[in-house]
Amino acid sequence: FPPELQNFAASLHFYSPKAYEYVRETFMKILPHQSTIRSWYTNVDGSP
Repeated sequence: FPPELQNFAASLHFYSPKAYEYVRETFMKILPHQSTIRSWYTNVDGSP
């Protein structure tokens, strides 16, 4: 997925998983599955 789409998907999912699922279903699953986003969260380096 392009970085812009990854950022949008992760931000939307962070604020509202239900809204994310609605957008994903409405736009014919153009966004990645929620499990993919959760795997991205595990790869984020949150150190200052």
